[in-house]
Amino acid sequence: MIGMYYVRVPIQMAVVAVHQNDPNKRGLVLFAPVVPTKGCLSLIHDLIDQYGPVRDIILPSVAVEHKVNAGPFARSYPQANFYVTDKQYAFPLNLPNSFLGLPSWTKPLPRSSRDNAHLWGGELEHEVLTVKPGIGSMYQDVALFHKSSGTMLVCDAISAVDGTPPRILTEEKEYTCALIFHARETKDEVVEDTPENRKKGWGRIVLLFNFFFPGSGRGDLELQRIIEALRTPTYKDGWGGWKPFSWGKDEVKDFETFSASGKPIVLPIIQIILSRKPNEM
Repeated sequence: MIGMYYVRVPIQMAVVAVHQNDPNKRGLVLFAPVVPTKGCLSLIHDLIDQYGPVRDIILPSVAVEHKVNAGPFARSYPQANFYVTDKQYAFPLNLPNSFLGLPSWTKPLPRSSRDNAHLWGGELEHEVLTVKPGIGSMYQDVALFHKSSGTMLVCDAISAVDGTPPRILTEEKEYTCALIFHARETKDEVVEDTPENRKKGWGRIVLLFNFFFPGSGRGDLELQRIIEALRTPTYKDGWGGWKPFSWGKDEVKDFETFSASGKPIVLPIIQIILSRKPNEM
């Protein structure tokens, strides 16, 4: 459904330098690996030159958008420990990790570092949140705490956005097209690529991704409308110009309320998951 909406959502990886005072242990911990493109690996190699080799890679989620990247990334650094949360699954047919693209040296990440103090050598602590929201599904997220900087990393649970699109969405034409696509007011409108229109498209993408059917948006999902759009391909980007949502007067207010000027929040879908089973498994 997100693909049909022509939504582009950035996925981030964090890199932590550890044990910098010990020449035998110094290196990098990679949290939530992304696609191992040449550009990405080049940046990692620059960090390796400065801080030491990749020691550990952590897949902190069972979500497919993270899992699909983790195996290829781990294979780029086969000498590193590769940890994944222990409830990886596939639906509708559950499959072993090897069928999910994860390499043979994959290790389950312990639920807590409290009973595994040796794991991070005292520099990091972690806890795994595990919830089963329903049949055939599972939710896991890892909170990784870097003691010396006082920084906590999480994968999916926490989000913070403001009115400015992330730089990654403004540097590639494929992504800016999605911003402009959602800035339209009518199906056949050709919107000028301006900072203001990019912000408008970004705000709508945020509401769509987090709420699927936001209160200020009215979905236009009828099959006939989609067929009509495909028959009139006057708009070059996205389903022949199909406009999946129309927006009401509360659109800006809804975005401002949700974004709270960049204040971190627990994502709405995660709030729903936690409310179904608030106690950790």
